[in-house]
Amino acid sequence: MDISGGSNKVWIPPSCIEIARRGVGFLINPHDRFVTAYDGYSSFEKEKKDRFITNFLRWIASQNRDIPGICHGFDKSEFRGKYTDCFLFKYHEIRLYGFLSHPDPENLRFWFFAAVHFLMKYQQKTEERVLKNVDQISLRPEVIRTVEESIRLYKKGNGGDHGCKK
Repeated sequence: MDISGGSNKVWIPPSCIEIARRGVGFLINPHDRFVTAYDGYSSFEKEKKDRFITNFLRWIASQNRDIPGICHGFDKSEFRGKYTDCFLFKYHEIRLYGFLSHPDPENLRFWFFAAVHFLMKYQQKTEERVLKNVDQISLRPEVIRTVEESIRLYKKGNGGDHGCKK
């Protein structure tokens, strides 16, 4: 499913949303050089795409926020507690950085992971500049609106009526 909102779009991989609980999507903005998660994911060979889809589905079905070796957030003890809404999925050296939000005002328990940035990471420590950029993007009003609208349209089942592809 692909939803437009100005320069921003959200692409939700097939089966990667359980509307009562959690969902995963990719923020797309061709005018922002930092927004690279979708392009990175699109460049993966099938095996890596399948691995990420499997990991997305494991997180969606999980009761836990973090799953060791698959995904994790950043708690208040890291980076002076500035990036607690930042989150990442990983597979070997590949990282998809993004943010968690509650974009459904009718269900504040629903979590949505919006992937923003793709990175090949070979060192242990996360660079703060990556989290800072993700956090700044997550706070942009037009990004918030686009993510909220993508969930609203998905729930209504009107994906095809608004430039969305399932």
